[in-house]
Amino acid sequence: MMKRNKKFDSTWLSQYECGKKEVGIFELAELLGVTSEAIRKYENKDIIQPIRDQRGYRKFYSWDLTKIVYARQMRQEGFSLNDISDIAKNNDAQYQVEKIEEMQKILMQEILYRKKLISWLSVQKNEVMHSEQQGDRCVIEHLPALYCCVYMVDETLVDKKGEDREHLKQWLQALPFSSVCYIGEKGQNALSCLTLTEDELRAYNLEHLVPDFIIPERYYAVSYATAEHDDEHDSSEECFLRAFHNAKTLNVKLGGYIIARMIRYVQNGKAYASINKMCVPIDDE
Repeated sequence: MMKRNKKFDSTWLSQYECGKKEVGIFELAELLGVTSEAIRKYENKDIIQPIRDQRGYRKFYSWDLTKIVYARQMRQEGFSLNDISDIAKNNDAQYQVEKIEEMQKILMQEILYRKKLISWLSVQKNEVMHSEQQGDRCVIEHLPALYCCVYMVDETLVDKKGEDREHLKQWLQALPFSSVCYIGEKGQNALSCLTLTEDELRAYNLEHLVPDFIIPERYYAVSYATAEHDDEHDSSEECFLRAFHNAKTLNVKLGGYIIARMIRYVQNGKAYASINKMCVPIDDE
């Protein structure tokens, strides 16, 4: 345990021996807990300026250690090496204040993003836990409207052009804040979509996203099923049929299509499996 009761007085000034005035790159890196390549990056940005000995080896003045300590402090604060080099060369205090304020804004945005990410992960964790608890049982759930953007049709990339393609790119850039859903009906193409509810669009500040279509809120017969895939076999259709079979046990009138929301994804070599929340709409009529 570190002793915290070592009170300073003037005698401490004479208790330390002078060491090297110059140190090599490997000793400096070891002392700082970084690689020699990291030290070279500081040199490349002119943050430190080593001398060369007669054999061409880098030698750093002990003063360089203080400069690197300051630079590493700024790196941990979020500044890039370019920023650090620019700030070190600019003696204008107002310039430094402006750079600090810029970094404060960036860090605040990161904090807000991390909070949203924590919220999103909590939802995903609860969904995984719920899927394990529910098992093969089929239950009735009321689900909110789903805003959907198609990115695949069957096993092909969707053919989108112009504004529609730009909208898809915006949805992809909004990851991880969307769920993968497969929407299919017997005899029809299966659509792979990125989906969000209206509450999620607001919560994650994604109201600018333009959906291809919106599936209205309604009641669904919900169960969980695993679809397995490899080069020779795809059990997706069997998974869909099993979900319909489970839904029929509820003795309610069902719609013709099905929504499969991917909850988890597991891969073993070329074989992989998706654990899906299978949602068969209940016909209101």
